[in-house]
Amino acid sequence: MGPSPAKRSRVDTPCAPADLFVDHRFPHDDVLQIPGVVWRRPKEICARPRFIVDGATRRDVCQGNLSNCWFLSALSCLCLYPHLLEQVVPAGQDFEDGYDGSFHFQFWQYGKWVQLVVDDFLPTYHAPSDAGPTPCNLLFMRSDDSGEFWSCLLEKAYAKLKGGYSALRMGFAGEALVDMTGGIVQTGDTSGPVGEVWNHLNHMLQRGALICCGNTQGEPQASNSMSILSFHMYAVTGAREVQTPQGPVYLLRVRNPWGHTEWLGPWRDGGPEWQDVASLQEIEVVNLEDGEFWMAVEDFQMNFQVVEICHLGPESLARIGGAVRPWECATYGGRWVKGLSAGGSIACRDSFWMNPQFCLELQVDDDPGDPQPACSFIVSVMQKYCRVRRVGATRVACYIFQGDEAHAYLFEEKLGSSQPLLCAGPGDNHREVVVCSRLPPGRYIIIPGAGEAV
Repeated sequence: MGPSPAKRSRVDTPCAPADLFVDHRFPHDDVLQIPGVVWRRPKEICARPRFIVDGATRRDVCQGNLSNCWFLSALSCLCLYPHLLEQVVPAGQDFEDGYDGSFHFQFWQYGKWVQLVVDDFLPTYHAPSDAGPTPCNLLFMRSDDSGEFWSCLLEKAYAKLKGGYSALRMGFAGEALVDMTGGIVQTGDTSGPVGEVWNHLNHMLQRGALICCGNTQGEPQASNSMSILSFHMYAVTGAREVQTPQGPVYLLRVRNPWGHTEWLGPWRDGGPEWQDVASLQEIEVVNLEDGEFWMAVEDFQMNFQVVEICHLGPESLARIGGAVRPWECATYGGRWVKGLSAGGSIACRDSFWMNPQFCLELQVDDDPGDPQPACSFIVSVMQKYCRVRRVGATRVACYIFQGDEAHAYLFEEKLGSSQPLLCAGPGDNHREVVVCSRLPPGRYIIIPGAGEAV
């Protein structure tokens, strides 16, 4: 599932017992070429390791020495739904009876669940200290409980899927949400009336959607005056309306995957605003430096500019008891082949018609309160294996045209005189682009196009 292992010039791996599994296919890449890094199994790190301690929760997800907050924020969201997490982290694994040094995980890859097996060697390091020897520390993800290892082993499995730990540096939470749920991610902003933003995010959370958010202002990893980090992904883990003497306040619960560094503004942990709330038992307020905090939606809008919302597919919705009438899903594969099916962008009118085309048939939503007959839909166009290839990916776009009831394909003449009803992209640095909208019932044609000719 990854490139051939590179030389381990500065990475020490202790000899393993002959009967324990060793994953020789795991890619040891440049992010591991650090003096002092030693690979150890959990039984060499602590006296009594456990895979999961008292359930897998979002507080088991704490960032290490790797810029992969996008993956950790997505995992924090997934922890809200144990049945979803069990798809990715199969139950029944531990370091007791049956332990052989291997652990199994599953990820959704382009229409199907793929199982990955890794050994439990983890990169550790000794932090320099003038006080003498110090215990070894995990280099990357860790749990708040030093004897718990499910989250760091999951991170290792995800690194194997993507081509190594280096491939996890910098990214978008939506990619990880898709890989761990099979859902479709819609990227949006936080602008708009306060009530509409809160109602939308609260409604999405109630429907089982997973939500991450990010700040896109300032210098990367720098914090503003209220300790919100720039170009850093957070998880939205809850929404509550609370009553105060001044009236209702709409709150969002947000988590920093670092496991620390929290919001310092109104409604922070232990803030004076909580004294005016009559029914604190109805809202989970934990005054710990655990990276999780509440904030008013107005402050959320001021400090976070982008949200990524993962709409779950039928299988995942069924596991969490979601919508009674889930989405109907279909997946199609295609290729851009130079000179045959690579028509480039919509600006290339002489060749755009060559791109693959897919038919979308919409029927009326069964919603008696809808004054206009229409159908809700989500279309995603995704490029495969972008991180594994580690080369500049094509900038993709998605265009939706009115279809012809007599034909399932739009030819050059028809496209030359037509304009798309909807479009998304080209997407910079994103693996996929998404169109989420409503249209009247009928036939439509989806055309994925590249930002430039392939």
